[in-house]
Amino acid sequence: MDAELRAAIGDAPASETPISKSDSTPEPAAAPAPAEPQDNLASEIDAALAGVDLMALAAEETPEIGSRIKLEGGRRTRSGHIVSIRNGDVLVEFGPKKQGVCPLSQFKEAPTEGTSAEFIVERLDSEGLYVLSVPGSVQKADWGNLEVGQTVEGNVVGVNKGGLEVEVAKHTGFMPAGQIDIRHIPDISVMLNERVTCRVTQLDRKRGRLVLSRRAVVEEERAKNRETILASLEPGQRRTVVVTSIQAYGVFADLGGVDGLIHVSEISHDRVRDPGDHVKLGDEFEVVVTKIDTSGDQPKIGLSRKAVVADPRAGMMNSLETGATVSGTVRKTTDFGAFVEITDGVEGLLHISEISHKRIDRVEDVLQVGEVVQVKILSIDPDKGRVSLSKKALEARPASSGRGNRDGGGDVERAEDPEMRKLRARFSGDLKGGLG
Repeated sequence: MDAELRAAIGDAPASETPISKSDSTPEPAAAPAPAEPQDNLASEIDAALAGVDLMALAAEETPEIGSRIKLEGGRRTRSGHIVSIRNGDVLVEFGPKKQGVCPLSQFKEAPTEGTSAEFIVERLDSEGLYVLSVPGSVQKADWGNLEVGQTVEGNVVGVNKGGLEVEVAKHTGFMPAGQIDIRHIPDISVMLNERVTCRVTQLDRKRGRLVLSRRAVVEEERAKNRETILASLEPGQRRTVVVTSIQAYGVFADLGGVDGLIHVSEISHDRVRDPGDHVKLGDEFEVVVTKIDTSGDQPKIGLSRKAVVADPRAGMMNSLETGATVSGTVRKTTDFGAFVEITDGVEGLLHISEISHKRIDRVEDVLQVGEVVQVKILSIDPDKGRVSLSKKALEARPASSGRGNRDGGGDVERAEDPEMRKLRARFSGDLKGGLG
């Protein structure tokens, strides 16, 4: 750089002997252009350039048409014209005598020659070319050029209580546990020896301090994918999801950029009491999209896991017959009846009115969970998976009391006259006498 600057300002050749400062009176035969002022000027230029970012100076020149400079996270970003692509490199032109090169591997798709794109200026190489990178791309880590906001790859080499130790550019950085992923990872040791893409969040070269975040990269990817996924989702689609949260009412699963809810009733064909008994955090499986609602601030997406799993009860229900007598086990009692398992995975409803010919106020008074009972199948609905049962249909109807028959000399069964029943109900039982 000194030689270039001296050449630019007309510095004398290095072979000329400079005049000593101790000579107070110059010799008449001395050269007409003394070297001392030139040396002083070079020193002044060197002093002026100390600590100056030459890239910033270049950027502050009058910008060419179509060129602009902006700052991104403290790094200089520039719009350049793609001239050509060869040997795995993209040649970029920013103006006359201002060219740069960017690895083709940093592009998701090969760019088109003649178009413009944004580039981050990393440095100036020995040949005077700008070394460029694509904003947001994963860059080869170089400790000397590492900067906050840069996206790099590293190897997880250690695990401690607070997070991960990640090797980047032959230096060990730290990734806090909360910065590993957007979701909680119960055992972060599963990341050991993994290669991860992460973002530089803190950097202090003097102290050798390097803090990284994988979460920042994941969040950025989710944000990019969110709109694309919502635009392509349709009811009835099959999608692969990852379980991210388990609640009493269902399971939240990630579709790749947005979460959907698998309601407890859509987890399995079996009755689900605790979703955690059926799925675990991190489980990956297929679901069917059942509902999409984007009218609110947050999209509501309904998912079904059981829709992609064959119902094991279907074949069993086909083997059942209406009117058949079967043995079953009481699995649950409610105010309106009891659920009785009559075959593996198939439960029928024994309504409270079908338990006994006698009036029953509480199901628990006559049936207990775990009790085995004989029941009759009243009806079967295979489409809805419903079976209606009756216990009283297998029991003899009790004889009703009636007034003595003079001819027979004894009691006979006689149902109460309908008209009498209406009158009795109307006068609350105060009516005396009878009809018929």
